[in-house]
Amino acid sequence: MRHDIDSDEGKSREQLIRELVELRARCAAGGQPVGQLTQQTPGDLPEREKEYREIALINRILRVFVVAGGDELFGQVLSIVCEGMGCRDGIFGYIAEPGHLVCPSLTKMLDSCEVAGKCIHYPPEKWKGMWARAIAEKRSLYTNEPQPVPKAHLAIRNNLAAPIIFQGEPIGLLNLANNKNDFTDADCGLIDSMAERIAPLLYAWIQKKLREDERTRNEAELRQSEKRVRRKLESVLSPEGDLGVLELSDLIDVPALQKLMEAFYAVAQIPMAIIDVKGRVLIGVGWQEICTRFHRARPESARYCLESDTCLSSGLGQGECRLYKCRNNMWDMATPIILAGRHLGNIFTGQFFFDDETIDRTLFSAQAKQYGFDEENYLAALDRVPRLSRKTVEQGMSFFRKLADMISQLSYSNVKLARLLAERDRLTASLRESRAKLKAALASMTDAVCISDAEGKIIDFNSAFASIHRFRDKAGVSGVLDRYSAIVEVYTADGQPVPLDQWAIPRALRGETATNAECTLRRKDTGETWVGSYSFGPIRDKGGVVVGSVVVGRDITQRKRTEEALKRLNDTLEQQVTERTELAEAQARQLRSLAVELIEAEERERRRIAQLLHDDLQQIMASARMQLQAAVENTGAADPLLNNVERLLKESIRKSRSLSHELSPPVLYQADLFA
Repeated sequence: MRHDIDSDEGKSREQLIRELVELRARCAAGGQPVGQLTQQTPGDLPEREKEYREIALINRILRVFVVAGGDELFGQVLSIVCEGMGCRDGIFGYIAEPGHLVCPSLTKMLDSCEVAGKCIHYPPEKWKGMWARAIAEKRSLYTNEPQPVPKAHLAIRNNLAAPIIFQGEPIGLLNLANNKNDFTDADCGLIDSMAERIAPLLYAWIQKKLREDERTRNEAELRQSEKRVRRKLESVLSPEGDLGVLELSDLIDVPALQKLMEAFYAVAQIPMAIIDVKGRVLIGVGWQEICTRFHRARPESARYCLESDTCLSSGLGQGECRLYKCRNNMWDMATPIILAGRHLGNIFTGQFFFDDETIDRTLFSAQAKQYGFDEENYLAALDRVPRLSRKTVEQGMSFFRKLADMISQLSYSNVKLARLLAERDRLTASLRESRAKLKAALASMTDAVCISDAEGKIIDFNSAFASIHRFRDKAGVSGVLDRYSAIVEVYTADGQPVPLDQWAIPRALRGETATNAECTLRRKDTGETWVGSYSFGPIRDKGGVVVGSVVVGRDITQRKRTEEALKRLNDTLEQQVTERTELAEAQARQLRSLAVELIEAEERERRRIAQLLHDDLQQIMASARMQLQAAVENTGAADPLLNNVERLLKESIRKSRSLSHELSPPVLYQADLFA
């Protein structure tokens, strides 16, 4: 089977996949459409076996291209090819921009190869040997002779190299070595067939890789560019930014200056350019053909141009100008552009000759021969170089000095303006953020808050401020303080009216402060009255100057009512306590009086009983004892019974006296303790 390479040109990946599916179907049918199998003869069997082997190898290779995505597919494809061709070693690579042969499959051979400096990238200058010839001649080559190789390189017994061609150009290489048998023309045909099938898929893979590599490079360049731009923006916009990272092209308006210089050249016919310190031409008008077509076109002479653009113009101070003849024997004039002490570039005028000097044409003829210029055209360009008078050059030098100074001043002014604008934007953003936070804080507060400027105009307040002063919403609140005197009346705690200049805001603007100052407020339109508590103070700037005021208030009417109710309740309770105390004291006095009366009555009763015992009972018992003693004496007989009766009477008299003394001791009366 042979595949026409032209049929693969312009095919999409989808078309190649469809072709792969068809090829697999053919492999499943034995390499031919099913309808043709019955037409094969026994004599075709060897050819069919060869075709089966070829189709099977190609089918496996195409499957790798479909499944694998990275560099690993080269090693897998090479393994299949080496296995099918009976080779031990080989390489499979692709040709990438800018013409390098890249062999990812070679990485598997690097471990066994001991050549110093081995790699998988081969630039065109390192292409050599039979595989290089195969790529150059765009055809397969093979040899069965041992190949000379460097020391420590793998031994090459035989070699087969096949370029992979797509749209007439080599895009890759299959190179096999060390076949167990000699290579033949049939092997060459088989590898050509495989290279044909691989070519469109390899081309698609290379294009995809190129796109991915380009995207990776672009992303890296974009990141670097973003870093450079961010660094330059920071250097311009930040007050502490380093101007050292800025270049002249970052600070001047190149298109605008280009138009200005073109207009100047149209009037004065003085060629000029603005070139940065790296030799890059930013603006140029009136450049002579001898410079653009000849001196700057050849590296040898262009080196002198760069030297003039950079070295010969160095060391100039701001406002200075230098006239010199460059190394290519043309007159130039330079004045520096300096920003914040940094030399960023130069304004050049040239190339020209003075009108009073003689041009050495022999010298320029020698230069033409030295650098390989066309002498006739070079001398013709020399004749077109402008010749200026020394007065014109002096006037031009004066103009360019002023222009350089203007560019320096404008550039630095632009930097300062950009920094001021950036600082303004930062402050504006910070102010906006602070105001948003302030509004959120005010909205969340239940206390009334208002903020005024130094003139007393209310510039901010919350909804609580509107409600405490009995407005329907914030829209009804006026920002002018004087208008409130027609809406609200303010009184002190003792009912005295408070004039407007003694209200919270005017007092705060005079530097006064207060905490929980109470007053009574009354709406003139509705007559509603309430009590408010206000705290206020001034807002000062860094210098201590009052620039506004802040007032915080709350409606304490309900609190005052509650306090009054509590006071009335306390007064009632105190009165009740007093009355009950007086009642308790009266009752106590009454109890004390009753206690005294009870004691006196008890004492009187004691005295009565004691007196009764003393005056009556004791006298009776004493008389009875005396009579008993008299009776005993008259009888003259000792009667025990009578003696016992006498003893009992004696004991009774003693106890009666003792009881009489206990009930009413004589000492109390002697000390006059009883009335």
